[in-house]
Amino acid sequence: MRLIMSLAPVLILCADSLAADTLATGKSAPGAENPPPVNPGLAGSETPAGAWHLVHEEGKETETQAILHTPEFERSDPQLAGLMLRCGQKGIETIVVVVEPYSPETRPEIVLRSAEREIHFEGRMIPTGAGIRLPDEAANWLTQAAKASGEVEIEIAAANKKVDGVVGLTGLPSAVQPLNSDCVQK
Repeated sequence: MRLIMSLAPVLILCADSLAADTLATGKSAPGAENPPPVNPGLAGSETPAGAWHLVHEEGKETETQAILHTPEFERSDPQLAGLMLRCGQKGIETIVVVVEPYSPETRPEIVLRSAEREIHFEGRMIPTGAGIRLPDEAANWLTQAAKASGEVEIEIAAANKKVDGVVGLTGLPSAVQPLNSDCVQK
């Protein structure tokens, strides 16, 4: 139940309701003729720990919209829903997804910490308030951190509250490759 609750903001961020349903359940909606694909072997309850979900736009099997990963529940605040990388206007955008939305004018302070280093960012809220967009260099930092460490600690400080947690980075370098290709083509 907690998995579905924490995925709710991620599902809101998905542009298509069928893609969101497929991501949440690993199954297509009944009667869907062309269900949006989710990376085979990464769907539903069969998802191995450490897997990044590849989310595709309906009808465009070759275009990846985003990759996402939920936090390690035992080591994370329930308000942290996960980490998403998606194509943006200038390349790959990093989004920290939260369960409880912030107001649009909030500028959260974000700390990303791996085994070897940490970096501080000022985040910007995306329109739904359920995602915090990080500066462009965050995606590169995470990819480098994944090579040295299997996880990243995330701290969010905003609106007199603190949210923190841990997201696995295992598999990020290979999961980000198709996203890199898609972002370059756009």
